[in-house]
Formats: sequence, structure tokens, C-alpha cells
Amino acid sequence: MFLNMFSKLSMVSDCFTFAYILKLYNMASIQTTSFDTIHEIYQQPEMWRQTYQILLDKEKEISEFMTSYYNEETTIILTGAGTSSFIGNILEFVMPKYGFYSVKSVPTTDITTHPEAIFNKNKKYILVSFARSGNSPESLAAVNIADSICHNNIAHIIITCNENGKLVKEYAEDNRLILILPPETNDKGLAMTSSFSSMLLVSMLLFDVKKIVNKKEGIDNLYKKGEYLISTYSDQIKKIAALDFERAVFLGTGELKGIAEECHLKLQELTDGKVVCLFDSFLGLRHGPKAAINEKTLLVYLFSNDDKVFQYERDLVAQTNQQVKPIAQIYVSQKKRSTGNVVLDEESALKEMKATSDDNYIYIYLVLEESKVFPIDIFINADNNSSTGGNTWLWDPCGAEFLLEGFISANLEDVTVFNFPADAAQDDWAWTEVLGPGSGIIKMSSPKTINGDIVAIEMYIIKEMIPATLAPEIGIGIFSSDENWSDNGVLPNTATGDPAPLMTLKLQ
Repeated sequence: MFLNMFSKLSMVSDCFTFAYILKLYNMASIQTTSFDTIHEIYQQPEMWRQTYQILLDKEKEISEFMTSYYNEETTIILTGAGTSSFIGNILEFVMPKYGFYSVKSVPTTDITTHPEAIFNKNKKYILVSFARSGNSPESLAAVNIADSICHNNIAHIIITCNENGKLVKEYAEDNRLILILPPETNDKGLAMTSSFSSMLLVSMLLFDVKKIVNKKEGIDNLYKKGEYLISTYSDQIKKIAALDFERAVFLGTGELKGIAEECHLKLQELTDGKVVCLFDSFLGLRHGPKAAINEKTLLVYLFSNDDKVFQYERDLVAQTNQQVKPIAQIYVSQKKRSTGNVVLDEESALKEMKATSDDNYIYIYLVLEESKVFPIDIFINADNNSSTGGNTWLWDPCGAEFLLEGFISANLEDVTVFNFPADAAQDDWAWTEVLGPGSGIIKMSSPKTINGDIVAIEMYIIKEMIPATLAPEIGIGIFSSDENWSDNGVLPNTATGDPAPLMTLKLQ
């Protein structure tokens, strides 16, 4: 349950990267914050690891606090201002899965002005305050007002990125649980990035603290996924960011609506309002907001992992495209999604891969989007041992000894073969040329059209020209690049976006 839910943070990382890159194109007026922001985007996976350790160290304190102040009669109120309040909007849909049903998300700005609509002095509450700096006037007011109404019927959980904030320094009392995140999460940039995702992680760990010891592997996988998304998709998002769009609409269902809310604010902030942004649920968009979509609109779909929910989302995508053609549409999902006849932007240029062999050749069948693929790189783990050879973020494990690189437009006649030195560190990019262009090691058929720009090609590699003794089983992986050498496809891959292992091929 935990991994399925929190992997949504991968989507946040992806959209933050998008927002930052777009800022580089459009925001000369706030360039002084750009280096802080990009650093804070890229530091997120490491901050998640450190945040987990903080919660792990406080497991006993958290458990004792919840035992003392929470029971079935307690209402949990999630509060913050701006981005911090969006965390509560996400958690409203997540916490019932952990057994917490009496949960409300209320911004500090509403508590400050209308507390009587929120608190009943005769009921019990835990007020969870999300506060990056811990100095916001509304954050301080929300705690004071809640105490003045509820007295002994309220306890507080304060989640902050600033150990020197007023919420920490002036509000440390017996009925407080204070959780301070790594100091690096106290973002210096214009927009909250690592602070948002780390405070969200804290909350999801906090309310499932009894199982926190078992989540180490999940956090490690989350770290890898965050690194993979940021390194893999930046160039593709950069191309989208370069388009001349004036509006952006982010859509999500359930907890993903809260993430869409955060994404829309990030992009609007980082473009200084030059791009007008909206967010909604897929079904909610039908009821009026869809009127904002025109030919200058970027649509970002955060697709649900629930197949039943996705049926509604796909219907909205189809309906929207019948009425207007946005300038670009991209989707973020834990699994590959088909949107019928609607072709979305920046989908992988590589579609399908098969391999077989005989005594003389290794045969590869590849389906790809011809106009998007320029060079392809074929990685071969010749000894079927992932502890030797070179590694890459594209596959896990990898351990490739050979890399064949050439252009589809040249029918791969220009392929260069590289070997990974046995004495090189596996994570270094230490490839050394061993066969130059024109060696004839690989042959390619003419592309056969499958549908529109989608074509199939067949290749065969001459086994005896590979300068190594091949193991009975080898590993193969292929990735493609566009004309600017930006990655745009990788096979094999996984439905979740995590790096897959290389394809295993049993040789004849």
C-alpha cells in the first residue's frame, strides 16, 4: 500500500522539473532564484532518504504521542498555507487507506478567519501544521486560535523545515509533536519544491509509523525512481517547455488532484503568471472549467493507477480532443496507458523489442517511431554477470561489456562498437572504441510501416565479430535519442517507470 501511494511523488518530481525548465525559458526577472530552485528540485530523492531516517529515529516518540492523543473520536485537521495546504488535500484521500477516516484539510487562512466553522470546543482534535519556515502569521494564528477554542481537547503535530522557526521555538509544549525535516528542505528558491515533497513523505510515514521499519526498501526504491525520472525526462520536458503555450491545465483524480493543484501553482509562480494555470479533477473539468482549454493550452494528465478510475479519465481525454486540439498533451502515470486514438506528446519512441539467435547471428526485432529516432544504442551484457561491465541509469541491473551505436537513417552501417574496460569502475562512462564505423557487424532491414510513423525494423548482429566469448545467456537493452541526442526511448522498460533489467537472451 505504502509504495503504491507514495510513488505519486515521482510525478511531483517530474512536474517540478518541467516547471523549472520552463522558468529558464520565460523568467529572466527571477534568475537570482533559479540556481536555488534547480538544486532543490534535484536534491529531493536524497532528502526523502534523510526524512525517512528522521522518522525512524522518532518512532517511539511518535507512537507514544498517537497513543496519548488519538482515538476514534479524534478528528485530524491538516493545515497549512498555499503549497503547505495542498499536502492536506492530498492526504485526505490517502489517510483512509491507513485507517484514518475523520480527516479534514483546512487552510490556515480559513482557520484564521472562520475558526468557529471548523472547531467544536467539546470535540477532540489533532491539528497537523505543515510549515516550511514555521514563521507564517497564519500558521501561528491557527495554532493560537485552535488552542483558545479547544483548550485541552486539542493536540498538535508540527511538521516544519526550519528548526529556528517560531512554531518550533515558541510552541514547544507537552501536547506538541514537533518533526523537523533536514535543513536543506527549507527551500531558498521562489517556489517550494523539496519542502513540499518531504513534508508529504513525513505525513505518510507518520500515520503508518508502526510499519516504518519495514519501509527501508521502499524508500530506497523511491530514491532510485526519483533519480531516474529527473535524469531521464528532463530533455523531453524541455522540448515541451519550449512550445508557445499561454495556458496549462493539470488534471488528477483523488490524491492526484492535490498534486495537480500543487503543479499548477508551481508553474504559475515560476513563470510569474505569464502562463495562466488551472487544475481540476478529470470529471470536474467537464462542468465548466473545460472552457478554458484552447489551442494555446498545455494539458498535463496525472493518470490514476486504478483501472476503473482511469476509464473516466480516458473518456475525458477523448472528449476534449474531439472539441479542441491543445498545443501539447503529456501524461504521468505509474503504468503505461492507452488513450485510444488520441496520441499524446513525448511518449517513448521505442515501442517493442524482441530478440532471438542462431549459431551465427543475434536477431533483434524493433518497433519504433521513425521520425523521432536518430541514433540507437544497443547494450550487450556478454558474460551475463551484472557485477562486471558498465552500468547506466537506464537498466537495473546492467553490467554491459559492449555498446553498439549507430543511426537508423544510415541503416546502422555506421555502427561503432565500444567495450567497457575490465578495470574501470562500473558507474563510470569509460567506454572505449574497439570497432569503427563500417565494420559490418550489424545489418538492418528497410523499415516496414505498421501505422503512420510507427515502423518495424529487423537487425542481425554477427556473433563472431563481437570481440569476446559470449555466455550461454546474454543481456540486451536498447535506447534511442532524437536529433539533439536527447534520450527518448528505452527497452526493456517497466510499467512503473523504474529501470528494468536487460532482456535475457538464451543463445543457440
